[in-house]
Amino acid sequence: MKYFLVALFDDGSNTIIQNIQRDICRKYKLYKSSPNLYICISSITNPDLEKLDVVISKIMVPYKNFKVNINNAINLSENFSQVNLKIEDKGYIYRLARTITDTLDLHGFNVKSEDDNIDLRILLANANHIIKKSYNGGSICIDSTLDKDDFFKFAKVTRFELWKQVSNKKEMVVKTYNLREY
Repeated sequence: MKYFLVALFDDGSNTIIQNIQRDICRKYKLYKSSPNLYICISSITNPDLEKLDVVISKIMVPYKNFKVNINNAINLSENFSQVNLKIEDKGYIYRLARTITDTLDLHGFNVKSEDDNIDLRILLANANHIIKKSYNGGSICIDSTLDKDDFFKFAKVTRFELWKQVSNKKEMVVKTYNLREY
């Protein structure tokens, strides 16, 4: 079975991202694919859950709540099926994602990694023909009146969760790892 380690936001940040999601879905007539907004850190195939819990708990001990920067760009996935918000390429979350991926790999877990290419994003919706036509290989601006550097939106990550790939939402969460307050 496949498991996912995801980063989740606090309520205020979740509201900000949901407003961006709502505006983008209205503008491009998109269908929201998931009510949960998250950043997928890694996917692990067929792990020993007890050993995985111990390893992830040890990794998460020193980390506190942190913020991630959302830039003024909407990206489509490689196969043009999903619309994503790109997380800025710097900061705490990239170091944490690299640490988690490397440590799990060293402990013998089957972790999906793209050769040190950590690409973190927030899934917003499934793509349709309208947004595929607007997407010209680069990216689409969320707010076209602002420059990329003038668009400052931060989302606060407060916890990580281990999810299993099932359709029932109640059975999806396996374990929650809360980050320390600062």
